[in-house]
Amino acid sequence: MGKMAAKGLAVLGLHPVWIGEVYTNDAKLVPDVVWIHEAAQRGYPVITKDRTIWVNVALQS
Repeated sequence: MGKMAAKGLAVLGLHPVWIGEVYTNDAKLVPDVVWIHEAAQRGYPVITKDRTIWVNVALQS
């Protein structure tokens, strides 16, 4: 999610959670299937600008 999208969500009273807030030191190393699963467990919606993420997740699972 881009910074502008996050700011827009914040204006609406929502609190976007960046992957770097959850995985502070290794966010880029966390596999998509892991962080998407954990986001779902916490009830967080997933917003990403990665257009291939669902293909990548399917290949990783």
